[in-house]
Amino acid sequence: NRLLWLEGVKQDEAKRQGRTAPSDFICGDRLTMVDIQVYVNLWYWDTFCPGQHFFKQLENRVPWVQSWYSRMHARPAVVAARTAAGYLDLADESDKKKAQ
Repeated sequence: NRLLWLEGVKQDEAKRQGRTAPSDFICGDRLTMVDIQVYVNLWYWDTFCPGQHFFKQLENRVPWVQSWYSRMHARPAVVAARTAAGYLDLADESDKKKAQ
């Protein structure tokens, strides 16, 4: 599973750098296209191909990935994209409240 792999990479990164926690983004300390692309793919497959349940299947096994996804999911531009790009019916309940 690639999410387990990413979790391992981020945990190893923290150990190598002597940090208590990995950096906030996939490729370091700032948002890059990698974060955007991975988020969009996870959201797309989990939303449009119901049953994937990436995080339910990996519950408590990918804490960094889950935290990163939650941070990405809450970014104002991401919320706006989900609510304004024709996906309001697929948006989170919290997104729908913000759109009203």
